[in-house]
Amino acid sequence: MEKVADFASPGGMQVAQIGNPLTSDTIIYPTHRMHHVTGANLIKSISTRYLSDDFVGPIILLADANWTWDATGNIAALGDAVVVGRAYPFWFDRQTAKWYPIGTITINPS
Repeated sequence: MEKVADFASPGGMQVAQIGNPLTSDTIIYPTHRMHHVTGANLIKSISTRYLSDDFVGPIILLADANWTWDATGNIAALGDAVVVGRAYPFWFDRQTAKWYPIGTITINPS
C-alpha cells in the first residue's frame, strides 16, 4: 500500500504525463500523453515515433495558440481552428494508423 501512495502522491501521476510544449508544424512529435501546443501552423500528422510500440489510446493537445489540423496525414478527420485555452483529445488506433479527434475540453472557461 505504501508504494501506491508514493506513486499517487498529489500531482505525481499527472505531472509525469505532461511533456514539453510542441510547436505546431506539419508533423508533431509527442512524447507524453499531454502537451501544450504553440504556434499558428497546420498540423497534418501526429507522430508515434516516441510513443511505445504498442501504444493505442489518447493524447491531449492543449491549445496555447490558434493552430489547426487537417486530414491529409494520419489524422482521420478535418478540424477547424482551435480555441486557445481548450484541450483537444485525439485517440490513436493502431489498426488504421490514424488519430481520431474526440471532441474538446474547456480548460480555461471565460
